[in-house]
Amino acid sequence: ASPFWLSMSQGGDRLRMDAIWIDWSGTGKDQLAYYTDFWETLMGEGMDCRLHWGKRMPSPGDRVSKTVTYDLGYLKSVYPMLDKWLELRRENDPDNIFLSEYWAKYFEIESDWDMC
Repeated sequence: ASPFWLSMSQGGDRLRMDAIWIDWSGTGKDQLAYYTDFWETLMGEGMDCRLHWGKRMPSPGDRVSKTVTYDLGYLKSVYPMLDKWLELRRENDPDNIFLSEYWAKYFEIESDWDMC
């Protein structure tokens, strides 16, 4: 268990699985299909799956199973302290100096990136 709010193991013990894609051909072909199989299985109804923040994740808004869309609502459902973290992020970075376009999309934060 971890006390850190956005840790995969915050709030209790977790099972960790590392799905790794190695593309010896260099084409990247079928990478999305490979991960989609894992996401569909691990993010089904009633599953409390937390993906590693620094690894391959579905794009914001992707439907990852019959019942789950990978969006801010899903992230809040599996990270109970995410609202508090987003509040602190907003307080400490009101001008979004440390916000990238990538994370603005995942956390549904309006920023100047939206104008690009």
